[in-house]
Amino acid sequence: MSLLIPFLAAIGALLALAFAFSRMKTENAALLLRVGLGVAGVVGGILLTVRGLAVAGIPVMAAGLGLLGVAARGQGGKSQTGSGAGTGEPPPGKARRSPMTRREAAQILGVAENASEDEIRRAHRELMKKLHPDAGGSGPLAAQVQEARDVLLGG
Repeated sequence: MSLLIPFLAAIGALLALAFAFSRMKTENAALLLRVGLGVAGVVGGILLTVRGLAVAGIPVMAAGLGLLGVAARGQGGKSQTGSGAGTGEPPPGKARRSPMTRREAAQILGVAENASEDEIRRAHRELMKKLHPDAGGSGPLAAQVQEARDVLLGG
């Protein structure tokens, strides 16, 4: 009976945390989890070390410090190029530029503005062979070539 109240309190706290995490944005929840686990790791490592278990305490403390370091840098496992890298999408905070004109599209593909569908598709195919990310090209440039084709084909 004496353990029932702390057990129920722990279950209630876990349910409250689960509810709070489910309502947060993923990035905020990940940051909060890293900070919480980092602090718990540092405190747990210190307690283990003080109690004479330095063999276990020091690695736990190092892991906690590592989590706090990642949280402080704000990376969280993402690449440093940011969201949208390689997809042709602008990074967060940067507005997408105005729609491409037919003239710009024709210049990108190297065809006349009134080129036939076959000429447009041929030029697009040749450029994509060189610029596709799978062939060692650039994602944003490949996206621009795709957009140029779509503009000229009216799609």
